[in-house]
Amino acid sequence: LSTAFHLQRQYAAMVLAGAGAYAQGGFNAFGQALLQVGDLCRAHLEKAAGFGKLFLELRDKQSLCYSVAAYAVDGIEPGTFSVYMGTSPEKVDQALAGIDGILATLVSDGITQGELVRAKRYLLGSHAIGLQRSGARATTMALNQLYGLGHLAHLKHQERLAAVTLDDVRAVAKKVLTRPRVTTVVGPEGTGGPAAL
Repeated sequence: LSTAFHLQRQYAAMVLAGAGAYAQGGFNAFGQALLQVGDLCRAHLEKAAGFGKLFLELRDKQSLCYSVAAYAVDGIEPGTFSVYMGTSPEKVDQALAGIDGILATLVSDGITQGELVRAKRYLLGSHAIGLQRSGARATTMALNQLYGLGHLAHLKHQERLAAVTLDDVRAVAKKVLTRPRVTTVVGPEGTGGPAAL
């Protein structure tokens, strides 16, 4: 599914490409592993390996965008795994092809052991920083309980993350990143993208 929104006097284009991901509610041990791996894939693409695959390849090497990020959203119902990019209208088609290429490589090749270690380190650090405020800890415990995980589930984050293997990453990447994708492009008339074909 593809959509396009055209704006007047707009000199930038925004691209959002995403696929359905996973849910928290009622998850068994395998389901919890899925969530951990989804975060690992996001960290690998976005920040953990230096600046991340998306940033280094699409911004630094190919100059296709000024901003790019990957994110995973999960909850009681299945969420999304998405890539956001800010680019110029004439580069939208190249940018989408670049995103497709990086995600396809993640599916086919997985990641290296070094990339897995860096992604885990990044997620552990960001998780700890995110829980520094009492309000953040209270919200996390409330959501844990709402998801049926038990209010102290976040205390096992490090243990669950440590258990994720390279095979887990490849399996979940294949499961999530090969699903039908929704792509939305916002930009001026003439902006490229699937909906412009």
